[in-house]
Amino acid sequence: MGEILGVIIVIAIIIAMLGGAVKTFQRNWIAALLLLLFLFPVWAIWAFIEIFTDDVVPQQTVHYVQQPAPPAIPQAPVAPPALPAATKECPFCAETIREAAVVCRFCQRDLPPAEA
Repeated sequence: MGEILGVIIVIAIIIAMLGGAVKTFQRNWIAALLLLLFLFPVWAIWAFIEIFTDDVVPQQTVHYVQQPAPPAIPQAPVAPPALPAATKECPFCAETIREAAVVCRFCQRDLPPAEA
């Protein structure tokens, strides 16, 4: 009868220690892992103490609220840049080019000579 009671007590202690061990990893998993690997007796004492501590409360997540975009500043209409007076239209692609151009920069075609 005494042996059965001893086994039950050992099993209860092991179950409680497992609960404490889980708490050690929930509180600080890096420290718990290092202690478990290198200093097992220290970790075992920590796990035993965790049996009697409060539950681990998960850290609260911070939610950032996205601010609305500031209202757009109205822009004054921009006038197109003034073309130099010495321009002409390409007879092939109708783009505006310089009067002295020999080759159109848009269609790359040779232009007829300018009339003098």
